[in-house]
Amino acid sequence: MAGRAVDTLFRKPKLIVCLVTVLGLTAYISTLTVSSIFDNQSERMGKTSELRTLNQWQQRRNQYILEHKHGGFIDLKGSIRVPIKFLENYKNPCWRDVVPNNSVSKLVCLPYFFLLGVMKSGTWDIFSSLTLHPDIEIRSKEPLWIARCHFNCTQKNYYANYCSGKYQWTFQSYLNYFGESTTKIDMTKSKKKNGEFYHPKITADCSPDTFFDWTWSQNRNIPQYDELPYHNNPELLFMMNPKAKMIVSIRNPTYRLYSGYWQSKPKNPSPEDFHQRVIESIAKFNKCTETRELIDCAVDDKLEYEARKFGVRVFVGIYYIYFLEWFRVFPREQFFIIKFEKYTEDRAKVMANVFDFLDLAPLNGTSLISTMNKAKPQRKTAKGSMLDSTKQILDNFYRPYNEKLSELLGSDDYSWAE
Repeated sequence: MAGRAVDTLFRKPKLIVCLVTVLGLTAYISTLTVSSIFDNQSERMGKTSELRTLNQWQQRRNQYILEHKHGGFIDLKGSIRVPIKFLENYKNPCWRDVVPNNSVSKLVCLPYFFLLGVMKSGTWDIFSSLTLHPDIEIRSKEPLWIARCHFNCTQKNYYANYCSGKYQWTFQSYLNYFGESTTKIDMTKSKKKNGEFYHPKITADCSPDTFFDWTWSQNRNIPQYDELPYHNNPELLFMMNPKAKMIVSIRNPTYRLYSGYWQSKPKNPSPEDFHQRVIESIAKFNKCTETRELIDCAVDDKLEYEARKFGVRVFVGIYYIYFLEWFRVFPREQFFIIKFEKYTEDRAKVMANVFDFLDLAPLNGTSLISTMNKAKPQRKTAKGSMLDSTKQILDNFYRPYNEKLSELLGSDDYSWAE
């Protein structure tokens, strides 16, 4: 129970403002091992900069390393074991691990960046554009280990079937997923001026549910849950690699929801059926928020499972509540946010900025840029427009959240005001 108590203190304390000397502040920060998270959403949104300044999560990770390091590695529980430092001559986060019953070490790598989502916001098309860069090696789009197969195989829900058999992955299996990319990363090298070799290639995890789906955090039946040093996807990724880069594509949540409805392949789908499901889904979500925080309702295992089966997950489009959690852990500068509507207008321009964000050389070649800019919608599933009345309901539901998102991101682009 001690771990849960610490986590509660970490997530819910009141912010105490203290005036101290520089020496006193330094001493305070050096002993700080848990983050200060505010009691309500508006406070959390308004205090993001202070959280980053104090850098509590880095402090917490450093403290955890001191307490749990073993020969250059840290044990994050749940079979996850990562190095304290990655190899300096690889751009991608890689290390050499000893093969069991063998003295030979092998190269293993984590993703350099994550295309976190959001589903039905062009992630497949963006993935295809990413693969055009010669220094990006991606085996396939979405291993889905972090959101779905991390701990969810222990639950009797939607994920039980998905994570059975070949998808029932350990952390080592997740690393093995990047085996082919790791081999290419290792084979590609260039000689630096000092004569040493440098490996410039990188790989990625492009699972579109990582941004919003951490229902596994609700599963208190996970072995050693109380002792886990992380309790959601942002915290897990930070503990594995605090320098990971994140790309997030978001779309007008009203249209994103409608597209997702058709992809779910409901029985007898129609705009009228979607309308009724929207009304029921909003009512159920609002009822939950009467007694619980937004984020708790959004990641509730039972609600998510029911909403997924229902084909209408309205909470996925409340992007700002998820960004609050990500920004609580990672610095804002480690995110590149794509507005889907702008991406479809000029893929080449957006991707040029993405490659720059990833510290990659510009993509050259007229034919490649021309290919990238061809308008070819991926997986277009919606059949017919939604009812005007449905659109009005959804626009009204999302409007206050979109306004908070715009404030959080510092741009009116994300209000989707018409």
